[in-house]
Amino acid sequence: GSDPTEALETVIETGGFSRPQEDGYWPTPEPLARRLVALAEIRPGMRLIEPSAGTGVLALLAREAGALVSCYELDGARCNELRRLDFATFCVDFLLTTPPPLLVDDRVLMNPPFAPRQADIDHVLHAWRFVRRGGRLVTVMAAGITFRQNRKTVEMRETIERYGHLEQN
Repeated sequence: GSDPTEALETVIETGGFSRPQEDGYWPTPEPLARRLVALAEIRPGMRLIEPSAGTGVLALLAREAGALVSCYELDGARCNELRRLDFATFCVDFLLTTPPPLLVDDRVLMNPPFAPRQADIDHVLHAWRFVRRGGRLVTVMAAGITFRQNRKTVEMRETIERYGHLEQN
């Protein structure tokens, strides 16, 4: 059988489980998406990015709240869906992008990939570079962030403690 760790972390993190697609894509359930958007404290006119945007569940709610949303998505079919929804969409691997020098964003709102192991940490640390001083990054992370003791997790927890807070479900 396969290692159930990632699936169990999803259940712990969200209180539910929906099987990710073959490529690891896991759409954000609407109740969780609404909670993330509320935590982002979006005001009309703010610039916001959604890395690994999938089908735009977070982007749609952020736009409803008044944000000017840009999406990053690796999968071509999902890029087309985001463009159909009229989002500025960059069809690239987000981890290979660099923030534009003068267009740093007010908010980053994300549900990053969790696989391969602890990819969420890599995505969150990279996304942090896109947030302007005084901005806000709101993300879902694997529950392991609260208890794992490997170097990567401990450093991420220290970063969260230094710059923000951890809200557990």
